[in-house]
Amino acid sequence: MRPQILDDLAGRWPDVLRELAGVTSSQLCSKEGPCPACYALTGDAGRTRFRWRSSDGDGDWYCSHCGGPQGTGGPGNGLDLLSRIVLQRYGKAAFMPALELLEAHYGQPNGKRSKRQRSGNPAYTPPPRPAPKRWPSSEQAAYQLLSAVDQIAVEESYSPSKASGKSYTSRWNRWAAEANEEEVAQAFAILDSIAFQEETESGTIKPPKKETAPLPPVKISLDKVRIQLSKAVSDGFSGSSLQALVIDLAGKADQAPSTIKNLLSAIQKEQLASDDIAAEAERLAVAADLSQIGRAYLTLESFFPSNLADALRTRVRYLPADDITAAGVFLATLAASVKLGSELVASRACGFRVPLNLYGALVAKSGSKKSPVWSLLLTSALSPIIADMARNHARAMEAWKSENQGKKPIERTEQPKALRVMCSEYTAEALATQLQHQEEAGLGLLIAREEIAGLFGGLNAYRGGRGADNEQLLEAYDGRGASSLRVGADGGGRFYQGCQLSIFGTIQPKVLQKLVEDTDGDASGLWARFLFIPVPERVVPLPEHESEDDGDRSDAAAALIERVIQQVWRLPRVSLALEPAARSAFMRYEARCQSDALRASLPAQGAAWGKAPGKVLRVAGLLHLAAVACEAEQLGIVSSAQIQAASNLVDHLTGWSLGIHQAAATGGNASDLMQRLHRLSQASGGPVGWRDLSRSLSTRKRAEIDPATAQAAAMALVELRVGTMGDGVRVGSWTYQATADLHG
Repeated sequence: MRPQILDDLAGRWPDVLRELAGVTSSQLCSKEGPCPACYALTGDAGRTRFRWRSSDGDGDWYCSHCGGPQGTGGPGNGLDLLSRIVLQRYGKAAFMPALELLEAHYGQPNGKRSKRQRSGNPAYTPPPRPAPKRWPSSEQAAYQLLSAVDQIAVEESYSPSKASGKSYTSRWNRWAAEANEEEVAQAFAILDSIAFQEETESGTIKPPKKETAPLPPVKISLDKVRIQLSKAVSDGFSGSSLQALVIDLAGKADQAPSTIKNLLSAIQKEQLASDDIAAEAERLAVAADLSQIGRAYLTLESFFPSNLADALRTRVRYLPADDITAAGVFLATLAASVKLGSELVASRACGFRVPLNLYGALVAKSGSKKSPVWSLLLTSALSPIIADMARNHARAMEAWKSENQGKKPIERTEQPKALRVMCSEYTAEALATQLQHQEEAGLGLLIAREEIAGLFGGLNAYRGGRGADNEQLLEAYDGRGASSLRVGADGGGRFYQGCQLSIFGTIQPKVLQKLVEDTDGDASGLWARFLFIPVPERVVPLPEHESEDDGDRSDAAAALIERVIQQVWRLPRVSLALEPAARSAFMRYEARCQSDALRASLPAQGAAWGKAPGKVLRVAGLLHLAAVACEAEQLGIVSSAQIQAASNLVDHLTGWSLGIHQAAATGGNASDLMQRLHRLSQASGGPVGWRDLSRSLSTRKRAEIDPATAQAAAMALVELRVGTMGDGVRVGSWTYQATADLHG
């Protein structure tokens, strides 16, 4: 059972060791130094073998020579250290066991000494603290001491080879440990009274060297201070430990504490920048792997029937869009064509079912031809349906006007409601009204906007305390209805039991990162519901010459895409199911996503993995409808191949979006720096250095980024194998040259 006195003295071991064992404060710090236990045992304390590790709890120390249970090196606690020092100091016969000594000295509640103990009552007399033992100053002195106590044979002469291994000192220490103090003192008296022969060229006899005063501490350089501070920061010292280290180093370096503190701040800033660059390098490596895997496995043929895949590729062949981009945009077009109430049921028993809607966005920089991709695969494909709905509404309005001509307003029949397949602007109230009309007609709705940031930037702009636009979109994702009260609204409010709402648009990477930052790292989970589809950064030149066959081929592709969309539009409301193999594959995928969500380092990343299974079901259902429209499958059962293709696509896009969340969490400075340095080299066509990079930075950025941080970014790019480094014109300077594209 653990003695109570150890609990009472928890966190107080530095005071105990100073008072009972004579250990100094300089020895009870985190830096390496001589070992007080080794000194008590052998007289050889070493220089760097001992380190005090923690003053909390039972005290924690480490010695590479005498620590550990076997005394051959390892850790120990405060009681161990006290036992070893006091045992040798007061001798085995007079030694009071360490626990009894602690009980006698501190044996009061909470470790406080009683008045009797503090007043020196004879009932308790702390053992006297004798003068430190004297130890041989050299191997020759140890040899003379052994001779004085008859431990050297007559025929044994002094051997320099034995001296080099400290053989004589070890023999003396073993003898002195067994002898009493009187015998040891007598041996040193003999040594002081005689002269001994030293190994000199003259062979003269000299008296023993007098002990000299210890030399003053050597002033350490700022470079050594920097090394110690860097190690402390990398080892994760606490704030109080760093403050104590600053004060200690200020004294050793003969510098003001403020100077050392400023140096510490600079080191911490460099460490933070280095950590950010390492995280960004890891993200870019993942992005490069995803890009390579995507090009190899995520093809249009893996998603759609071959004739549809060929048509989609033909439409975007002169745009930077790849197969993943084309597939993502076309899936959004399919989602807009699906009837309200269409769903995919993964488990009736668990109530796991999802509507066949989609939230997504193309992510690309300005000028990367996002709009043409949007126009060819979304707007153009839906234009026949939009035109047909407009004609139907015009005919209905004409009939209504003819029917109600000459009637008083109170006598008129209800005016036909305009139905839509797509809109770009809305308010929360207007959207609720439109979804109510769409439900009455059994139709879904697509909110499509080229710069989707404007849509989310305007959320809640018109609510005036009457609702929350963000929550409306969160609920609509799962097809849930709404019942709201509105003063002045027809019937007193807006009511719809279900909806089929999809959202699709385009956005720039930095704008997306800013939106994630502004929403507290996606605290609501809105962005976790989105499929963000990066558009490749590549140049695809337009053809200088165009044949008649090229135009005919493009028109035929457009006609096929429109025909597929119209076929899906004509399908009734459907409830899809998974075939047995598809169900097994999906359930395994869903379990894996749960594990990934729990292991995620950021809440937003966990939310993204948590929403991934629902996205897989949506994508798989839309892939099935596309196959049905191409007459490649019968309506109703989703295959395991479609579940596999959907999970591959969702995993790929989720992996890319995790990097956005990581960049948003760290502020994105490392990403900006590495991307900027790489683009500068690509634009110049040759190597660039710190001066080139500095000129491209704003004043604020120049204050945040120094040459060392920029060099670390260049080295990270080299490790990613997208560039090389060389020596600059000046000594110690560097250059960076891009050699491959940087993905991500």
